[in-house]
Amino acid sequence: MSESDTVPICSERGNNWKSGKEKGDRKEGKLHSWFNAKNLKKIAVSVIAVAVLITVFFIQYCKSEVSIDEEKDSLLLTQKEAVSAGPDKPGEPVESLEFTRELAEKNIIREALPFTTVRVNNPDLDCGVVRVIEEGEEGIIEHVVEVKKRDGREVSRKVVSSEIIKPPVNRVLEYGEKNTISRGGRNYRYAKVLYVNATAYCPGTPGSGCPIDERGAAHCTGFYNDGFTFTGKKAVAGDGSITNPHIIAVDPAVIPLKAMVYLEGYGFAVAEDTGSAIKKNSIDLLFDHHEDARRFGRKELKLYLLAD
Repeated sequence: MSESDTVPICSERGNNWKSGKEKGDRKEGKLHSWFNAKNLKKIAVSVIAVAVLITVFFIQYCKSEVSIDEEKDSLLLTQKEAVSAGPDKPGEPVESLEFTRELAEKNIIREALPFTTVRVNNPDLDCGVVRVIEEGEEGIIEHVVEVKKRDGREVSRKVVSSEIIKPPVNRVLEYGEKNTISRGGRNYRYAKVLYVNATAYCPGTPGSGCPIDERGAAHCTGFYNDGFTFTGKKAVAGDGSITNPHIIAVDPAVIPLKAMVYLEGYGFAVAEDTGSAIKKNSIDLLFDHHEDARRFGRKELKLYLLAD
């Protein structure tokens, strides 16, 4: 047997084991060489990059959640639904939530525009006479009003715009300025002109022919048939001249007693008497005889209340 034949088999195993050990050493050496400073730096950079990516992703995710919440809030606001929390102090627990619905609507409201009265003086029209030249008429104005309601109750009202649909028409009145009349070559100034309802009466004395009832009261003057007027003047009819005017009964609230007037068609007269049936623009013209008063009847006369 040669020397080569005398080499134990285990030596081959030993060689193999040694070879394996060397391989392990080589692997360990490679592992140690991989965990050197350069590779550790790369690992750190990679970990940081991954952390940054995770952080960015988390931030984007949070933003998207906030955006969704904001959209929800905006939608609730456009629907006019507001959430009111009870406590005003921060940190206090909210026991309950109250939902309030607010609505805004626009209404059209029309109003009447009042007309203005315009006065026009006319020197040819008798003083105290007022004549309507144009009747006034109201206009129309249209308002657009914004009404805000909370839970069906009105909380505010505001006029947004206004437009005149129909302008008003002014009322025009003509006032007379003429204050003098000329009679018998003389001018007389007067304060005003009245249109009166004129009747006639007699003094009620036995010689006047006025009927007397069983009580002794005259038909025209009743128990005041002593032949004197209310002012104490003798009840004798005049002729209408400035020196001997007629006697008339008046309402003192309209024509003062003792005032001189001019009756169109009958001449001058003096307010010396009153009567229970003589009210406002009514007068009673005195005649000496009852039959003359009866024939006079009832007339509308133009009366000038003289100023002098």
